[in-house]
Amino acid sequence: MGAAGHTIVLRYHEIALKGRNRPFFVRRLVENVERATAGLPVGPVRRASARLLLPLADRAAWPAVRDRLARVFGIVNFALAHELAIDTRAGDAPAQVARLGEAIVARLRESLAGDATPEQQERRALAAELMPHVEAFYRGWRMSERHPASMYNSTT
Repeated sequence: MGAAGHTIVLRYHEIALKGRNRPFFVRRLVENVERATAGLPVGPVRRASARLLLPLADRAAWPAVRDRLARVFGIVNFALAHELAIDTRAGDAPAQVARLGEAIVARLRESLAGDATPEQQERRALAAELMPHVEAFYRGWRMSERHPASMYNSTT
């Protein structure tokens, strides 16, 4: 994992997965993403296991970046994620992951509290129904033994 910050995770179409053409198509897709996001506060595109990662330097630019990425041929879907740095050398990486999961669940619970409009109450009711599943997901996070800088969910 890199430094903490917002990252856009892009999944590309399987056209890039066919035979020896894959490197060519992936390179072309990276060029198209870079061209589409030129002038916006994004970092260099990185590759990660059939995905592309695009660091977003300014969260306020997300709507503009999202609009431009939606027009890039070959991208199936994309999502804004928050990348977190976990110090795997400290020896307490599993504890860091556990604290992270608990912090996410706590923040979600806080977002369900307080006054709300009828529309917000409807959304909160749905979120409250999903909360046990969200908690189970984050409690299932584990450190990868093969790749200590990676996390996975053992329950999904």
